[in-house]
Amino acid sequence: MEVKAELARHDERLKTLHILLAERQEQLKIAFTASEKAVAKAEEAQLRVNATQNEFRGALKDQAATLATKEALEKLDARVQNIEKGDSLGAGKEAGVSSTQALVFKVLPIVVSIGAAAFALWKK
Repeated sequence: MEVKAELARHDERLKTLHILLAERQEQLKIAFTASEKAVAKAEEAQLRVNATQNEFRGALKDQAATLATKEALEKLDARVQNIEKGDSLGAGKEAGVSSTQALVFKVLPIVVSIGAAAFALWKK
């Protein structure tokens, strides 16, 4: 009789272990499903962030393409200095043109160029 009682106890323990194992497997399935959903949401969020960053990079690239280069600014500075130097030396007076008129004819192309560049930037 002791053997039968022992076998019954082992059978009961075995049933309990099977129940616990089934519950653990269900918990693992639930956790795995939740993990997969979280990964999918994180990937979607990262894709949105990447798209926003790409738009920002594109805007910066467009802006950099429209900015004046160092060489262009140096040339403009040299032209302005030449105009100022010529004006201070009284350039244009020998030809019967006032210094103001000479300055206008020298500065006008620069102003028009800057205006055209500003208009082109504004148009975009």
